[in-house]
Amino acid sequence: MDNCFLIVNKIAKNKAKDHISLSYDERFLRRKKLVSDNGFEFLVNLPETKSLSENQAFRLQSGNLILIKNKKESLLEIKGKNLMQLIWHIGNRHMPCQIEKDRIFIQYDEVIKKMILKLGGKVKKVLRPFKPEGGAYGIGRTHSHIKEALQILQTWFSPSFPVGSFSYSHGLEAMINDNLVKSKEDMLDYLKCILKYGTGKNDIILMKYTYQGEELNELALSLCPSKERKIESIEMGNAFRKVLADSWDFKIQENTAYPIAVAKAAKHFGIPLNLTIVSYLQSFVSNLINVCIKHIPIGQKIGQDCIIENYDLIREIEKESENLNLEDLGGICFNSDIYSIKHENLKTRIYKT
Repeated sequence: MDNCFLIVNKIAKNKAKDHISLSYDERFLRRKKLVSDNGFEFLVNLPETKSLSENQAFRLQSGNLILIKNKKESLLEIKGKNLMQLIWHIGNRHMPCQIEKDRIFIQYDEVIKKMILKLGGKVKKVLRPFKPEGGAYGIGRTHSHIKEALQILQTWFSPSFPVGSFSYSHGLEAMINDNLVKSKEDMLDYLKCILKYGTGKNDIILMKYTYQGEELNELALSLCPSKERKIESIEMGNAFRKVLADSWDFKIQENTAYPIAVAKAAKHFGIPLNLTIVSYLQSFVSNLINVCIKHIPIGQKIGQDCIIENYDLIREIEKESENLNLEDLGGICFNSDIYSIKHENLKTRIYKT
């Protein structure tokens, strides 16, 4: 099977060996087997996820070019005297939207159709190519690949993804042993501190600048307040790195700190940083709450209540991260740091850290 490692911009139609019609969602890809309109099979294996456009072409190893065409797909044509209002509601739902002078097009959605009709708009189902607006300054995509991004993030932060997060308590086990964390209120106070003023804040700053292209692994490891915290970050990073190399065909340098590895992978696969940060923090919180459920112990319901009560805090921290820079690194969660050291000398322990 022929392979494609490169996309060519705007070629003449008579230069292409074949063509392939792709829907809007299908034009967002990195690695996938495709079949041209005339039945020619080839494997796309790009260095990073790309949003493709009509009249670009896949350059195959054989030298042949496969021209990209926009496939006709089911859309909703929306009109109305209150068109600006309708556009606002659609934008509020982060849907890709093709905007024309007196109408707009979105991908067919029965729920949105009912909403538009309720708001007084006119809706008609049509079959045509979809060419929505790009992201900021007309470059890239808006939120069209939200489903794909969430699928990847749910995989990375699933308990079944083998990074061994269940093996680490971040020093929380030692705090529970000394009765510093023994109730729902204690858990929420601890989580708020660690997220806003400790590891959580530092990790998202490091992720933000790594995503932008900075090399910050040594800085990330130097911020670990104890030997065990450093072990935790390196071991989880190495486990994450190994799975991505083996199953995702993406290589990260050995002994990369876990938040750095996640940010590098998110950038490579074209996953929005804000979604990555929220998913990362949600996984971090869930793991710490699971430690409390097992070790205090508390009931599953209280654990779920704590997870839900942290939703707003996580979104707030993600929003605040937009204004944080490297000078904001540091923390005041001294008890958490001290107990991560104290954990090293526990006579009996369940967790590595």
